[in-house]
This record gives sequence, C-alpha cells and structure tokens, in this order.
Amino acid sequence: MKKVGKITIAEIVLLAATALFLVLTAVVHFTSSGREYGGFTVTGSRAAAEEPVAQIDINTADETLLQQLPGIGPALAARIVAYRTENGPFGSVEELTQVSGIGPRTLEELRPYITAGNTP
Repeated sequence: MKKVGKITIAEIVLLAATALFLVLTAVVHFTSSGREYGGFTVTGSRAAAEEPVAQIDINTADETLLQQLPGIGPALAARIVAYRTENGPFGSVEELTQVSGIGPRTLEELRPYITAGNTP
C-alpha cells in the first residue's frame, strides 16, 4: 500500500513535465505576434509599436478623424473641436490638456499620434 503524503519519482516527473508545458505555452503565446492562424493574422502590441505612425494634426482634424485616436470618443472629439473653434489653433500638443476630459495621462497616451501643426 502506498503511503499518503510522499511524492513518488513518477509524480515529480509528471509535475516537471506539466510545468515545462505551461512555460512553453506561455512563451509561444506571448511571442506569436504577426503570425497567421486559421486565416486570421495575430498582431501584438510589439508589432504595432514598431510601425511608423502618421500623426493627426489636432488643429485641422475633424471629429471623425479625432475619434480614431486612442481614448477619444464622440463627446471628447466634439469638445476638442469646440475648444479649437473658441480659442483658435492649439499652440502645442500640451495645450490639449485645457480641454475638459484630457489630463496629463491621456496626453501622454495621445502624444505619439498627434501634432499641433509643425510642433510635436
């Protein structure tokens, strides 16, 4: 009869094999960016970050174009256009924080995607 509480060699080998399988699965999962599976292309954030991004000029963009920016919905896009209409063009991207709903964190998320004319 087998003693309870003791781990056999076979159980240790099985646990090690399971751990190895989980590690390999995680590696494949997190490095599979840009591969095609079943007709779908899988892209991760690393592949997207390496591609050059065309910047949107916040002084000329309409509401529809502004909504393509991350975190900008219809209401916030309308506030950006309204601010620009009332106050003139943005002198810099930092001035975007004057729009209600855009704080320093949102500005940093938008910074790679926006420009204020010739100023980044």
